[in-house]
Amino acid sequence: MNKKIIYIGGYGWSGSTLLSRLLMLLPKVISLGEFHNIKEDFKNNDKCSCGEHVSSCFFWKAPFQKFQQGVVEEKDLFDQLHFDQPNTIFIDASKTTFSNFQRPFKLAEAYDVLFIHLVRDGFSVLGSNLKRKPRNLFWNSMVTAIHWKLANYFSERFKLKYRDRYLLVKYEELIHDPTTLLKKVAKALDLKISDELNGFCMLPLGHQISGNNIRFEKELKVEKRISNTDELPRVGKWVFSFFSGSMVKRYYPSGNS
Repeated sequence: MNKKIIYIGGYGWSGSTLLSRLLMLLPKVISLGEFHNIKEDFKNNDKCSCGEHVSSCFFWKAPFQKFQQGVVEEKDLFDQLHFDQPNTIFIDASKTTFSNFQRPFKLAEAYDVLFIHLVRDGFSVLGSNLKRKPRNLFWNSMVTAIHWKLANYFSERFKLKYRDRYLLVKYEELIHDPTTLLKKVAKALDLKISDELNGFCMLPLGHQISGNNIRFEKELKVEKRISNTDELPRVGKWVFSFFSGSMVKRYYPSGNS
């Protein structure tokens, strides 16, 4: 059995939940959300994006029962899902933050992994982060800059080892031309899709656990959104530029587009 996984790498606030839901428009693709939290989600009997708690969700029933019986290895839970739904391509949107940077490498040793490196302009990421109104602007901007840089650096390391299993996707592609993005991913997965596929239709909920709360929104669409980085505090902008400005310019040589 060819067990396939789409792994979404990169940093938070970059659109991974939106991308996960968009990719479920492709045949045989189901998003699991941030699977690295699976044991905590099972322990707390958290809600699946379908609206049911994992204990009563038909999709998670078998893995949840295994967990209750003492099976706690993620691979065993992954394998149970593949057994229950053969030929399904699962999405793990755990990203490549500092705590997860080894995760896609380990998965690639056991499964057929397509690694999608999702990049969003760092200043826009900072803007999304600062909406939480942190107490210490300097510290928050510095931490965001360093972690954003590291998450993308670790994604680049995956490309060096598995070049033919790596796909770079920019957040701007996701919101401006989702249909073309879907076709690009479908080609990488050798999937056939309709030429009439419209990325602006309602996006499937899937069975995601952990992640952004938009995983629960029933009427979610891909919308073009403009990030106004001119409104960023001067201190935040300066700090982010100091620590990660060179990488931002590498991905966005002409600025955010």
